[in-house]
Amino acid sequence: MNKKILMVSGSPRKNGDGAKVLKELESIFMENTKIECEYLFLRDYKLEPCRGCLVCTKVKGNKCPIKDDISKILEKFNESDGFVFISPVYVRMVSAQMKLLFDRTSFLLHRPVHAGKVAILMCTASFAGRKQCLNFLKIPVGNMGMHIVGSIGISSYAYKNKKEYKDKVFAQLNNTCKKYTKILFSLKKPKPSLGQLLIFNKWKHLVMYRKKETPGDFQFWENNDLLNKDYYYPTKINPVLKRLIPFIVKKVMKRLNKKFGLF
Repeated sequence: MNKKILMVSGSPRKNGDGAKVLKELESIFMENTKIECEYLFLRDYKLEPCRGCLVCTKVKGNKCPIKDDISKILEKFNESDGFVFISPVYVRMVSAQMKLLFDRTSFLLHRPVHAGKVAILMCTASFAGRKQCLNFLKIPVGNMGMHIVGSIGISSYAYKNKKEYKDKVFAQLNNTCKKYTKILFSLKKPKPSLGQLLIFNKWKHLVMYRKKETPGDFQFWENNDLLNKDYYYPTKINPVLKRLIPFIVKKVMKRLNKKFGLF
């Protein structure tokens, strides 16, 4: 069965450093004839800023009142089995285009329809900020329930001018693609890490505590029978963690509620 990988670029340039890295990545993936790579350049889509109206949490489905190209992007997300997210580093952060994408798809954090799909996070920088940029990318992608196989920060100058550095990056891309492909074609969903278990329980309990404020989110979790599950999909979980993590999350939630009035 063929698999589709969506390569999402947050660069305002189609022929920038990130695009060249994606070409290298595509060439590695295409060695497997059952993989199809599709590019999604955010610069080609009209995306308006999030208005903070919270309709996406109150109504079932994607009912954002903003009429732009987000529905086209979501359609491509739904058609994809895996993802690559890459952004240039601007002021030690992702580009405005990439940040806008995650602002507009933030409801996918608490309606994890892409849970278990694999992802690679990448960024390019002329100088500093790679670590900060990748750390940010881990937040929305990880909270969507995706399994992050690797995060790679690339120095643009060294990549273009130093063969030894480029070879090192290429080797890293090769190793990451092997892990990615193995999970992509596995009959079993990837086993969640401790952090992923915490994220799942965080959203599950928040949805239960705030079901009056966010009925759309609650309905999604209820209809998908996630409120009675230990994770987004069937997987083996250490019996101790299975009991301990929900207990810890409940305690933390109660403390936060007492301090900040979250629900």
